Amino acid sequence: MVDPRLLKPLVGSTFVGKILIGILPVVLVSLGAVTGAHYIVARDQISKDIRHEIQMLADQVAIHVRSFVEQRLRDLDTVVENPLLADYYKNVNYGLLLEAAEYRKQLYGYLQTFSNRTQVYSLLLYLDAQGRMVAGVREGQVITDPDAWIPPIGDIRRSGVYRSPVLDTPQGDKQMVLAKAVFDEGGEYQGAIVLMCDLRHLESQVLNRTRLG
Repeated sequence: MVDPRLLKPLVGSTFVGKILIGILPVVLVSLGAVTGAHYIVARDQISKDIRHEIQMLADQVAIHVRSFVEQRLRDLDTVVENPLLADYYKNVNYGLLLEAAEYRKQLYGYLQTFSNRTQVYSLLLYLDAQGRMVAGVREGQVITDPDAWIPPIGDIRRSGVYRSPVLDTPQGDKQMVLAKAVFDEGGEYQGAIVLMCDLRHLESQVLNRTRLG
């Protein structure tokens, strides 16, 4: 079940607008390819066509964004519900550290397989109740540095869920962080799953699937 607290803000006009900006130049060029001789006559019609096309694009982009985000939230639920998380913590709580280490190894393998299969996430983390990394994968590779960077996810223990705004990286890419708290059967907080989504995949998907002209 997709958490509505995460979904609604992500499909708002600001989020859609950021994706739409990347498409508009293609639309404007295709609609504005009119010679100078015809420009004055066609100007009003061009403006009307452009406004109409932009509205159609915004509607189509919103549909693609919602579908993309819903799938990411289903992914988040899938990882949170993996029984390896509970198995790891049960062994830690019972002091069975060798067994816990084996489950931790399996968690690394699971996250790496999940990352390579989806090809969407630049970062996947499982954090313990103190916010320390238990297992993590970056760009499909296992993270071995225990002090590796962890994106802020607010007071996830209290909120239960977290989503970031669209983040612009120094490389010019767009990223989005989703996180969900993990609780045991008794309601005790056991950490969080964090997914950092590379939105280049969404932009490419929208460009490929959106009808232009």
